[in-house]
Amino acid sequence: MPFEIHRTIILSTGHLDPRELPQLEDHASMSSDDGWLLYTGRDIDPNTAPTLAAAVKLAVREKCVFIRFDSDGPLVDELPTYDW
Repeated sequence: MPFEIHRTIILSTGHLDPRELPQLEDHASMSSDDGWLLYTGRDIDPNTAPTLAAAVKLAVREKCVFIRFDSDGPLVDELPTYDW
């Protein structure tokens, strides 16, 4: 029986706008002390969570099914960053 394997992109939590955290927590598949796991198939409203929607768009473009927002994850140039 073949395994089902999904790609995950790892991004820094520094790409999360603190004002969008309630939406992330509503949509996250899992959370931990150092981040969240987000399924990219969730409907993220770009009008209320534009930064989160941009991260999902990036992940989908890279053919990733999940985003792991990790406090030690890398920063990427195409997404905004936030200090918190």
